[in-house]
Amino acid sequence: MESLQETAEPTGRIVTFYSYKGGTGRSMAVANLAWILATNGKRVLLIDWDLEAPGLHRYLHPFIDDKELTDSPGLIDYFVDFATEARVAAQSANGSDARWHERYLDLLGYVRSLEWEFEKGSLDFVPAGKQSAAYAVQVNTFDWPEFYTKLGGGILLESLKRQLRVDYDYILIDSRTGISDTSGICTVQMPDDLVVCYTLNRQSVRGAAAVARSAFEQRRKANGEPGLHIWPVAMRIELAEKERLEEARQYSRAEFEAFVMHLPRREREYYWGRAEVLYQPYFAYDEVLAVFADKRHHPSSMLASFEAMASYVTRGEVTELGPIPDTLRQSTLKLFVAERAQAAQVSPVAKIYLNYFSGDGLFVEQLVDVLQVLGPDVVLYDRAVLRLGDKVDETLARARSEAAVFLVVYGDARVKESRAAGSARELEEILASGKRIVPVLIQNAR
Repeated sequence: MESLQETAEPTGRIVTFYSYKGGTGRSMAVANLAWILATNGKRVLLIDWDLEAPGLHRYLHPFIDDKELTDSPGLIDYFVDFATEARVAAQSANGSDARWHERYLDLLGYVRSLEWEFEKGSLDFVPAGKQSAAYAVQVNTFDWPEFYTKLGGGILLESLKRQLRVDYDYILIDSRTGISDTSGICTVQMPDDLVVCYTLNRQSVRGAAAVARSAFEQRRKANGEPGLHIWPVAMRIELAEKERLEEARQYSRAEFEAFVMHLPRREREYYWGRAEVLYQPYFAYDEVLAVFADKRHHPSSMLASFEAMASYVTRGEVTELGPIPDTLRQSTLKLFVAERAQAAQVSPVAKIYLNYFSGDGLFVEQLVDVLQVLGPDVVLYDRAVLRLGDKVDETLARARSEAAVFLVVYGDARVKESRAAGSARELEEILASGKRIVPVLIQNAR
């Protein structure tokens, strides 16, 4: 694939939110910033690029129909679809569809519009992918090196960036934590701005600063000027232990100081005071948006922290949440509370069905002893559900239908008896069920 179709001159900005460690509140920051921008008339696209641990949709529950995303294709589906078609095109002798790649110049078909009436702006969402039984397989087996070196993935992403900047004013990416192929794409190739979220422990600061430094150097222009604006933001700040807090602040500031040199000297002093998000216990237990939970103009609120973040990312164009009538704010907040109450009514323990070979029965009995501490009747396997005189096939089929999770045990017995017809049929039925499957490998099994 040599080139992709040119589009209109782009004006939008791509902002990636990254954290080296989990638990910083990164996804919450992305979601709240999106609402602040959209209520100020901006066209906003949210992308959940945390493929290994998607969770951005949890902050959007009241505004999406498919709340668990079981029928909503997303980012990994987009990449898989592109890779599949690229391989077909590469093998095609006649090149019958030479312009196939133009279908991938935008994310049409993978975008979900939120159910909320913005006065002028808009807010769309690209989930990580359809949360079916195949999701984990797609994520874990996608070949990123092939995507880049053989399928023209780098050209695709550059063209996609250009098109997204035409379609939206701001594209906000929730990146994966740590260091990986996908986090590298999000921190180096995609963004115009990189918001680096970190907590004030040294491991989080050092790791985040190292990634920021790498992205900053890789994006440096030929003339030496920076090609990427970086915004370090300390998250989950607790005001206890004042002396230790100040030491941690000074340490993190020393690590990140070089990345905010694009700000005037006087502005840098204000930045370190404003670019913090205080720890608020209320938000630690539920995925609730601060734009609905907090009242406006409270300087120590979570909302105020995200408004400060918006003012930096937009270069002062957006400084506060757009107008939301208080009655609407409160009624929307109740939708989040209703989601929590509904979730609390669901049994926290799913029934587990074990698929195994009889030769591994001793291990299975030990596994069952461990699992049954979760509660009575949680584990379903032949010795638990079968009684004298039962119709074996019917009884086990009923147990499988009641199960939410399947544990497939792999031991020496499965290897030796892999052609046993009954167990093979049961495994085929499990694989076709669409339910969650967890393989369990017995140590030393060959």
